[in-house]
Amino acid sequence: PMLIPRFEILKNITNFISEKKNEDIATNSMDTSGLSSSEIKRLTLRGMGGLGKTTLAAMTVNLIDVRSQYDHILWLNLGNSFRNGSDRNNLNYEMYVSCLRKLCQQLDVPADNFRCELILQPGDRALQVASKTIRAIEKLKYEMSQIIDGLEILVVLDDVWNHEDVELFNFGEHMTSFFCMLLTTRTLDQEPSVGSQSINVDLLNIQEAIYLFSVEAGLSQSMDAQDIEAVDEIIQKCGYVPLAVRMAGRIMKSSQAIQADISLIEIAEIITSSSNSSKMVPVFAILDRSFEFVRNASEAFTLRLFFSAFAAVFCTDNTHRPWISSDVFELLWKAFVNSKILSNFYPNGSDLMRQKCARVSNLMCIMGLFDEKCMEDPMKAGVQKYFRIHHDLMWEYAKRISSTFRLCDGKLVGCIKHGVGACTICYPAEGDRQFCSNTLEWIKMITEEFMHDLRLSSSDNSGVVNSIHNYEGYMLEWYPIHMIKRSEAKAALVVLKNEFFFVKQLQCFGIMKSVYLIVSCVHNATSIDASNTLLMVDVLLFARDFLDKFSKTIELEDRTLKEIGYSLIILGGALQKYSKWIESLDFFIMSLDFFNSIGYGSDHSAIIRAERCIDACALRPILLVPTDSPNKLRLKHAKTVLMKHKVKSSTQFPLELISHPGYSIARMQENYIRVNGNNLSWDYVFLALGLESSALVVNYDEGLIKHENFVFTLALNAIQEGVPVILRSPTKNEDVQTEDEQMIRYNQSLKSAQSFSIAPDGIIYSTVVPHLCLGISPYPLLILVSINSPCKAIFQNLSELRSSQHMPTEKTHEIEKGQAKHLYDTDEGIVLELSSHPGMGIVTLHKKIEGPQTGNFRAGLGLGPFKNAITAKMNKKKEIIFTGEFEGLMLRPSAFKKKLAIGDVFMSSNIIDDTIDSRNILKYIVNNNGTISPMMFPKTVLGFQVPGEKKL
Repeated sequence: PMLIPRFEILKNITNFISEKKNEDIATNSMDTSGLSSSEIKRLTLRGMGGLGKTTLAAMTVNLIDVRSQYDHILWLNLGNSFRNGSDRNNLNYEMYVSCLRKLCQQLDVPADNFRCELILQPGDRALQVASKTIRAIEKLKYEMSQIIDGLEILVVLDDVWNHEDVELFNFGEHMTSFFCMLLTTRTLDQEPSVGSQSINVDLLNIQEAIYLFSVEAGLSQSMDAQDIEAVDEIIQKCGYVPLAVRMAGRIMKSSQAIQADISLIEIAEIITSSSNSSKMVPVFAILDRSFEFVRNASEAFTLRLFFSAFAAVFCTDNTHRPWISSDVFELLWKAFVNSKILSNFYPNGSDLMRQKCARVSNLMCIMGLFDEKCMEDPMKAGVQKYFRIHHDLMWEYAKRISSTFRLCDGKLVGCIKHGVGACTICYPAEGDRQFCSNTLEWIKMITEEFMHDLRLSSSDNSGVVNSIHNYEGYMLEWYPIHMIKRSEAKAALVVLKNEFFFVKQLQCFGIMKSVYLIVSCVHNATSIDASNTLLMVDVLLFARDFLDKFSKTIELEDRTLKEIGYSLIILGGALQKYSKWIESLDFFIMSLDFFNSIGYGSDHSAIIRAERCIDACALRPILLVPTDSPNKLRLKHAKTVLMKHKVKSSTQFPLELISHPGYSIARMQENYIRVNGNNLSWDYVFLALGLESSALVVNYDEGLIKHENFVFTLALNAIQEGVPVILRSPTKNEDVQTEDEQMIRYNQSLKSAQSFSIAPDGIIYSTVVPHLCLGISPYPLLILVSINSPCKAIFQNLSELRSSQHMPTEKTHEIEKGQAKHLYDTDEGIVLELSSHPGMGIVTLHKKIEGPQTGNFRAGLGLGPFKNAITAKMNKKKEIIFTGEFEGLMLRPSAFKKKLAIGDVFMSSNIIDDTIDSRNILKYIVNNNGTISPMMFPKTVLGFQVPGEKKL
């Protein structure tokens, strides 16, 4: 940017960040008395927009005296992090990670530790997510401070929106070397930290403004009296705002390039003419005058419309001003020209609309609306021109003018009162609503033009490009997101799931950018309409499967394998946002396989990251174990809890574990399961070993461990080894008038099942049976997984299980004995051995548990040693019946419901739910590849949270 002659402010900034204590730097807004130089770490330049705060900061860090005192000067524009239409003004986790990655790029160090995935778990609620986010941010902040520790660092935070964000970049807290921060902001810091100072940046004085305008306009030092008067008039119109003065100077320079014979006085008259809107700020008024130098009114109006269309159509989650290739620019202009946008005002079109795109783009660059540069085109050999909006303020201006007109069915509709196309009087305050409405119209315009071109140039009309054409850049980067914004998610799905399309994306953008484009499409589709979730989840699954297939087709370099591994983590993290925990586990397991194939060691950051993601999904259930078991759990804060409990002081504490550092007791899933029966109902969720950041926060009072209104309870009110522990709501009794003897016994058993004690060493034991305490199952649970999951269970000799349904029960075991006596030495049934997990089989987690109603039994199932594997057979109804010790129990979901889902837990039980057609839930298909699928959900199979070919 052009330098602003503000020597005094510049001297104050320089002295401050150079760690000099100089009496000359005292000003009305900056009192440094009483502070040592070591305490002065932060300086804020504050003032309204357009006053040159960013320019002053840039001038400072470019001074040789400043640069020589620091090893690195790092620059971040925080304002660019915020999306258009966002209701937040502070950084979220993804924004913060993006900022840290930018710092790594400036430091020229790897950014592998700073990626966008936040490790969540199935049971995380809103408060836990917030707490986990804070801790993750603090961890990343510390890691960045360790990278720069030992270096002299100056961090410039430009355009700070929220002063709370500043602390996220105060790396000096953990550094031993000198660290300083320079901020620019429009807002006042209500709670400045110790050692921080501020300088109020004010308007230019008359001499500064004349100098700045003259430099930007390219005027000579000698001007006659009329010219000086004209310049004074322009500066007054600009309100002595530096940015407005600069823009006015640029407008003057560009106007003379467009019309060489125009005089300074004529230019001044155009710039200073009054605006239609009294509410328009001086800067926007000046920017609006940029179009007045196109003397033809219809052409000037056409340019305004096209400029607003460009700003609206090419806006991403990450930036308002992306670089757009000349091919894509041409497509928008072609769509604009071929539309009926101006038919109500100019039936024959404006003269400008008959001009070639190259002339239009050149004109808009001359006017200062666009930046231009030449870059290598990834889709074509050679160099191509790229354009972007010149400045963030220019984008805001484009958004502003877009809210002053109405588009309907592709046509511009004039205001009723004045009959003009753009009216700042009738449409002064529509703002975001009208901008979004017009954006949709622009997007319809460009997508329809693209499809028209596609039908002419493509060999078929399927909507997927099969030949290279002029607008491939638009097709690959913009078309899917535009279709989604048109609320045509299904059409976008067809494109995103097309292999040819994805291959072209990979060729043009590389793996990481292609994956980020997909994730952006998925996020936008589900934000616009939550019903799009299932469609967009399919896109994530498609990308995973394609990358996996691609890696097996040809031999890839380690760098490419690494990109695929990280891409799978990004895709899995996106999937977690829709509570697809088991599906995301498949992604993380695959990413780990890629990293292992490269030869990374267990201490490599990629391996550690993938394993953490896997741990977050693969939860082990919590159940009762003997107090001498190696699987018992011990609380970290037991002594503090017991001390408060002793004095009858109830307090909340997290269930973090000292027995398993980094882990805690957490919910196994986010949503509770409803149980109904015998006029009773309650909600529950299983408990599991989760990450420390997902710890349940509980109260311990009178033997009860409570989280909110839910109580730790032993399942089925049974107190015996292996019984799962659940978080259970109070019982609702619909028949409150009667409480028979059975109900009394039930309540007594429930009270016993909810009674726990905490020992000084941290174990949580049953008060009724003190030799049993909370622990984790050594075996993963039997669950539903996708049919292609690496965690699926593939059974040995399932043909015998299938054939057992066609013969009398008493004959089944004879054939089994005859065919494989050494493996199936049982009285009846097939041993459930697994070929997918060598040496393993389906085992029970505990002995049969009798429920509160006599005759009801169940037992949990999981993956364990083959020697403990249980036996089963399939009857003619296609139900799987267990034999031997568990005879009479059948394979069923832990909760009866009308629709099964991936992640549902399966168990053995003889309980049937009469409220739904539970018999259909109990039917299974034995697949040819050795897997077992529920008949109701054939796209899933039985499996675990552990991949195949791996022993426990």
